[in-house]
Amino acid sequence: MQILIVFAALLGCIPATLLLFASLPARLAVVVAVVAGWILLPPVTIDIPGLPNYGKQTAVVLGCLIGTFLFQPNRLLAFRPRWFDLPMAAWCLCPMASSLANGLGVYDGLAASYTASLAWGFPYLIGRLYLGDPSGIRLLTTAVALGGIALILPCLFEIRMSAMLLPKVYGLGVFEGRRMGGWRPRVFFTTGLELGMWMTASSLSCAWLWRSGILKRIGPFPAVVPLVTLLITSLLCRTGGASTLLIAGLAALWLSVQLRTRVFLCAVLSIAPAYFATRIPNIWTGKNLVAFIDKNLDPERAQSLDFRFDNENILVKKALRQPIWGWGGWARGRVTDEHGRDISVTDGMWIIYLGDHGSVGLACWTTALLLPSWIFVKRFPARRWSQPDVAPMAACAMLLGLYSIDCLVNGFMNLAYIVALGGLASAATSPAAAYAADRGRAGGPRPHAAESAPGRSPLVADAAAAPGLPAPDPRQVLADRYRGLARSLGGREGDRAAAADALGHAYTILSAIASARPDDAEAQRRRRSCGDELARLLVAEAPSPGDAARALELTRQATREEPGRARYWTTLGAACCRAGDPAAAIAALERSIALRGGVGGPLDHAFLALAHAQLGDLAAARVHRERAGIGAAGQDNIDRIVSLVDDQINAHSV
Repeated sequence: MQILIVFAALLGCIPATLLLFASLPARLAVVVAVVAGWILLPPVTIDIPGLPNYGKQTAVVLGCLIGTFLFQPNRLLAFRPRWFDLPMAAWCLCPMASSLANGLGVYDGLAASYTASLAWGFPYLIGRLYLGDPSGIRLLTTAVALGGIALILPCLFEIRMSAMLLPKVYGLGVFEGRRMGGWRPRVFFTTGLELGMWMTASSLSCAWLWRSGILKRIGPFPAVVPLVTLLITSLLCRTGGASTLLIAGLAALWLSVQLRTRVFLCAVLSIAPAYFATRIPNIWTGKNLVAFIDKNLDPERAQSLDFRFDNENILVKKALRQPIWGWGGWARGRVTDEHGRDISVTDGMWIIYLGDHGSVGLACWTTALLLPSWIFVKRFPARRWSQPDVAPMAACAMLLGLYSIDCLVNGFMNLAYIVALGGLASAATSPAAAYAADRGRAGGPRPHAAESAPGRSPLVADAAAAPGLPAPDPRQVLADRYRGLARSLGGREGDRAAAADALGHAYTILSAIASARPDDAEAQRRRRSCGDELARLLVAEAPSPGDAARALELTRQATREEPGRARYWTTLGAACCRAGDPAAAIAALERSIALRGGVGGPLDHAFLALAHAQLGDLAAARVHRERAGIGAAGQDNIDRIVSLVDDQINAHSV
């Protein structure tokens, strides 16, 4: 029975992900699939002959890719590679080079590169496609924090009762044992060490989002209540390494902001490369660290660490016999005795990649893993790392640095981190984040920071301040230019996807401004206006389910905040109609007409005609169809909707 549950969970992940794409905004669907899939699915793989093993990472990645092809193909068409994608591309191609260098053949190389792409390249691409701006990273770090909070009760249960959830639910897992005087929880992760690192990521994300003011309440509680509970639970998970990284990461972020220095994060990002540089040539043997731990802390931990160092030594020695491209796949980088028995233990991810793909592979993997964080460090001043528009990226950069350290002693993949790689690299270089970097430069923001930003449009006049007036906010200038670009692109057939992307950037910037100025009515108005403009563009033609859901989200928020604005009710009605809810569309459009004094605009009547036609009320549809044509000359959108109404009426008539 339990094996059927395992198969049902893993195989059902793809249709579940597609359902998320159909019912939620695409970005939210991706984040929910990544976080929920990683913490809930069983840590097991299904062996499929001729194909890579099918596990929870493969299931989530394939679900997101299929969802993108079906619901968001415009994202793939609009994707453009950037210079910072090169390390990840090189890392995915390294297995091919290793196979060819070892005479394993082209087929083996292609299969190995495909496996690496499925594990690293495609999740990175998903992050690039969906999380490539500050709001995307904010959504991901928030989801990681909430994912940890959701695990509090399961963790506390296993701390008290032992790690029994994985065997009870899925029939998997070995005995986890007791650590530090109590049970170490595991929940649905491979081991308690992997769970401990996830709780570290969740705790650090939650703490830093709370520190920046982004997380104020979680459900009915002030955010500090679940935050403290999460921190305590993380420490009770009895994973000394993960707890140490959590404390060090929070301390480094806090000191960076307090002292206004990048040094601490740079130090975290430098630990893994420094370790490689000293351990591979055996400049540092680690024996002094073992002696210190044995004398001052825990002899058992010292013995375990000494065992790791000894195995690293023999594995490095073999790896250096093939120093450039490594030994290729099939565990050929491991050490065996004269009888062919494996006598090596590979704990750290780095030593596995060194043996399989050599120094070139290790260099490509390390660069791909750390480059996004280095980009962030270079572009954003430390004093801004606790402010709402930058704090999620700072937390993400720190987590990637901590993950690189964890990979020195453990070999656990984590889908959320790999997705974050693509998101952070793109977000840290996105125009939507450019204003944050400029604000942190010495001397304050540049008066014309937006001049060189992509998306400049001649439809928007330069916003230079008149003599005697305060200088304009460069963020607002950049948002206005994006809106101008969107209007320019929207007028040309085939450029609607690019126009939607431009408006999305503008909305991200205006949302950041509004978040930083909650009492500024004009900032809130500008955000709502841009959101309405984006929603109208998304529903101008038959949208994908993800775009329709996004338009609904934007317009419902606008009508909640400003219920007396007729235009917003018109857009809500159009979005409901496009989303397949004609009854809600009629209610919203009638509200718009009432706010206009009983005289609706052509768009109100056009979508009312479409909604009534969808319900089969052809008489009402004909009435509103005629009203939609009044004063609508030259309005292509209304012509298209009227054409749809005619199709509906003709279909019902036949």
